[in-house]
Amino acid sequence: MPVQSFLSGLLASVTLIGLVPRLMATNLPALSNHSELQNIITGTVRAVGEKTLVESVRSLQFETRGQTYSILANGTMRIESALARPKVYESFLAKQNRVTRNRLGTEQVLDGSEAERISVLGRFYGGLFTLKPFSQELKLLGTKPYGTQTMVLLNLMGRTVQVTFHVNTKTHLVERVVFASLMAAESGVQWSYDFSDHRPEQGLMLPHSIFSSQIGTDGTGSPGPQTLQNVRFNPDLTAQDFAAPKVDIGAWKKEGETLVGEILFPMFDDDLFVWIFTNWGLSEIQMMGWQPGDILLINCGGIEFESTFFFIENQVNKPSVYQPGNSLFYQNPVRFPMFMVQFNQLSPKERFEELKAAAILSAPIKARRVGLPKE
Repeated sequence: MPVQSFLSGLLASVTLIGLVPRLMATNLPALSNHSELQNIITGTVRAVGEKTLVESVRSLQFETRGQTYSILANGTMRIESALARPKVYESFLAKQNRVTRNRLGTEQVLDGSEAERISVLGRFYGGLFTLKPFSQELKLLGTKPYGTQTMVLLNLMGRTVQVTFHVNTKTHLVERVVFASLMAAESGVQWSYDFSDHRPEQGLMLPHSIFSSQIGTDGTGSPGPQTLQNVRFNPDLTAQDFAAPKVDIGAWKKEGETLVGEILFPMFDDDLFVWIFTNWGLSEIQMMGWQPGDILLINCGGIEFESTFFFIENQVNKPSVYQPGNSLFYQNPVRFPMFMVQFNQLSPKERFEELKAAAILSAPIKARRVGLPKE
């Protein structure tokens, strides 16, 4: 059973196939005067709540599947990804037009369309999903019907992305945001976010579902809705919370020919399938010199078993690897930066229960090469 069937339930990607937003070439009814533009922007605020109530929100926090968002009204945003708290394996910080990512302990300043897209989303979320943060940057494109609904389309021209906001003419809520890359190397690439299931949270009308996906590039993952949960207004956030992107993955080290780390997330299902996520990324694996097809001896919390190594699952060329009871060790870089162990129907049941009791969150895990592929 390929791991995608399970992973699609853990983390949805943050993009959506949608209308290519270069709409100036289409025949849209004109809405050009400044007062009309400001009325639309103000309307998106009123649709969310009373002006004084909206302005009283200085910060916002919410959770989606596997991610926690912490946002200030000025657009500063921190996104933390964890399969199980407190083991945050990736964190983004958008602050003052600068986006930094910490992935498995390695920090990187992002540039290009990804950085600008995250920055714009931070401002949009910080503005409580309204157009208020962009009041001086928007241009009206016109209106366009979508089934029984009519949308007003507004354009924001960035340095590396063109952003199109879709406002429902009946509800005045922003229901879609589409990003189209302006970078030559990303021709045809776009990301889209649909916001729906608007419901009141302490008097403010917020979306509770974000459907997201992307087109024009590999690595889209499985598109699907992300449900907003545990929404909190004005949580107790300090400047230290936005000082730097932080992760909590524990320690790893190389002991001779053995790689030592810890478990970030164990998953055992009723059909005896097993997924064990480690805190090892690609650089740690490359350091060991392992090659696809190598046999590794894995020790999870004291339980030992052999596993066939591959950099990615697409390298698997032996059906026997998927036979019940067999294990493979690989990375799914589209979804997660860390390597994982996968068992297909681990049997007998007693062995399954033994590993389940040992491979708990933060338990030690070790791996070393013991041989070449078995025929």
